[in-house]
Amino acid sequence: MTGDDAATGCARLVELGFEPAATWHLAGEWLGYCYVEGVGDRMASRFAVSNALYAFCDGDHVLYIGKTSQTLRKRLAGYCKPGSTQNTNRKCHALIKDAINAGKVIEVLAFAPPEDLMFRGFAINLAGGLEDTLIGHFAPPWNGGSKAVKVTESAEREAGQLAEDRVMDDALAEQPVEIA
Repeated sequence: MTGDDAATGCARLVELGFEPAATWHLAGEWLGYCYVEGVGDRMASRFAVSNALYAFCDGDHVLYIGKTSQTLRKRLAGYCKPGSTQNTNRKCHALIKDAINAGKVIEVLAFAPPEDLMFRGFAINLAGGLEDTLIGHFAPPWNGGSKAVKVTESAEREAGQLAEDRVMDDALAEQPVEIA
């Protein structure tokens, strides 16, 4: 694929099998989403699939790419009304609201990978394998960390767990050791 003949942005995601699924809207202080016209029945079944990829787009600009091991319906609900400890949900929730308030239409693209991919008898998690590659290729701004390093949700969770582990290690190190 060369830059001259390849689709870019969200059009490229559609070529890869992502489908226009929904658009975000304001619902009071929270967010809601509506299925794209004409795809409601098909998307209702797509939103019930677990282990899927999704993207948030503004026109042809890829803003965010994510993967969920839960159903897409449940994952997107986390962005609608995020909990106080859900950092990724809170960040995207605020960014979506800001974009909508600026007059932008934020579309959700969904990708439900085939479940029958196998390698020598082992199931292949296509969504898991694609997420990092797609984020690296498209460099969506909403996936970026504070130093413009593109990160996945799983990397953020891992970093949070490492920080918690360090706090626990420090707490244990401060405990007096009794030698019998």
